[in-house]
Amino acid sequence: MLSLLKRDSSALPGFVENLPIEGQDRLALFDADGTLYTDDVADDFAVYALQQKIISSEEIWQEYLELYPRDPVAGCALALKLYRGLASAELSQLVEKWWQTHAKRNWVTPVMEALFHLKSRGYTIWVVTGTATEFLEPLRTVLPIDKILGMDFEYDQQGLITGEVAGIACAGEGKAIKVRSLWSGGSIDFACGNSMMDIPMLELSQKLCWSVYPDQDFHNEALKRQWQITPRPVDFTEENKFS
Repeated sequence: MLSLLKRDSSALPGFVENLPIEGQDRLALFDADGTLYTDDVADDFAVYALQQKIISSEEIWQEYLELYPRDPVAGCALALKLYRGLASAELSQLVEKWWQTHAKRNWVTPVMEALFHLKSRGYTIWVVTGTATEFLEPLRTVLPIDKILGMDFEYDQQGLITGEVAGIACAGEGKAIKVRSLWSGGSIDFACGNSMMDIPMLELSQKLCWSVYPDQDFHNEALKRQWQITPRPVDFTEENKFS
C-alpha cells in the first residue's frame, strides 16, 4: 500500500518553494494523520485489529470513541490501552502486515511534495503525531523522514505493552514539549498540521506555519494568525468513525 504514493511536483505550493534558506541544522515539522494523508492511522489500525481479533478491547474502544471528540489529547493516550499485553515484536509484525495489505492512504499531494522539497533543500524532517510511533515507522521506507515523534508505548519487565504512555504524551501541547526536548539544532522554520491540537507545534516555527484541510475552528484560528491555509477540497469527506 505504501508503494501507491504518487509524486506530482507541480502541486508544491509557492509559499513552500519560496521559503528562505538560512543557517544550518534547519528543522521542518509535519503532523501525520489528516496532514500527510486524510483519515487516521491509529483509528484505522485499531478497527483492523479488532476485526481480526488481534485485540479484544471492545470496552476501551467504545470509551475512546466517546472520549476523543471531547478531549482528543486524552483520547490519543487512551488508545494505547487497546494493545495492553502485546509484545513489541508481535506489534511490529502486525503493523507491517497492515501497511502491506490494508493501509491505503489518500495522500495530500501538496504536503507530500513540500516534505520532499524541504528535504532536498537540507531540512531535517520530523513527523510529530498523536498516533503511536510504531504505527508510523513504515512511512520511513517511502518518505525522507529523519524522525517520527509520537505516542510511545510503555513496556513492562517482560517486554509487554502496559497501556500507559512512556515519556511525553505527544499530543496537543505535548507535541511542542517533545520537540523542544529533543531538538538541539538550529532554527525551526516550518510546521504544518490540520487541527487545533497542532497549534502548539506550529507555534514553534519561526518562518512558515501551514494549516492543511482545517475544520472551521482551525481555519478561523489560522486566519487570525495569518498562517498559510489550504482549504478542504469540495469532495472532502469527514471521517465518520465518531458519528
